[in-house]
Amino acid sequence: MTVISIPKNEVQIREPYIIMDHMTVKRKNRVVTKVLVKWKHQLPEDDTWEFFYDFKQRFPDFHP
Repeated sequence: MTVISIPKNEVQIREPYIIMDHMTVKRKNRVVTKVLVKWKHQLPEDDTWEFFYDFKQRFPDFHP
């Protein structure tokens, strides 16, 4: 296991690298898409599922 230490005064900003997978789920009685995001300079266990709509709002210039 690799441990990365980040100084307390430094904010880590995640940047998407690739969308690994997707799935559909129910959110407030609507069917929506979630995407599995691989983040740049992050370990595989740091990959996260994000709602696609929210993801596109945060990263409008990202094109997989």
